[in-house]
Amino acid sequence: IASATTPSERSFEVASPGQHVVEFTDLRIPAALAGVRLAVTFGTTVVATLDAAGTRTFDASSAGTYVVRVVPRPSDSARAGAYEVAVRRAGATTSLLQFTGGASLPPPALPDTRRIIEAD
Repeated sequence: IASATTPSERSFEVASPGQHVVEFTDLRIPAALAGVRLAVTFGTTVVATLDAAGTRTFDASSAGTYVVRVVPRPSDSARAGAYEVAVRRAGATTSLLQFTGGASLPPPALPDTRRIIEAD
């Protein structure tokens, strides 16, 4: 996904191996995101990915530090968007990690409206 926004990266600790769930929610503030890429990694191994709002169950095969990486893409019209990410052990209600983030595109380039006036 092409994006001019800054990726977000957060780590969380898994105390014991097992099934976990990552959830990405598009908060639609001020508008829906045009796209997202999310990955959960353990070291150099990608254990889960999401390309849209929703949930993904993944196997945390080892205890240790995992990282969630999010690259959001706001719509060209709204130029901004907000989201929430949560990670929990499957079946649990308490999150191991929960955070909100925002993304915005740089302002569009202004057209060059200068005119050269030549005096006779």
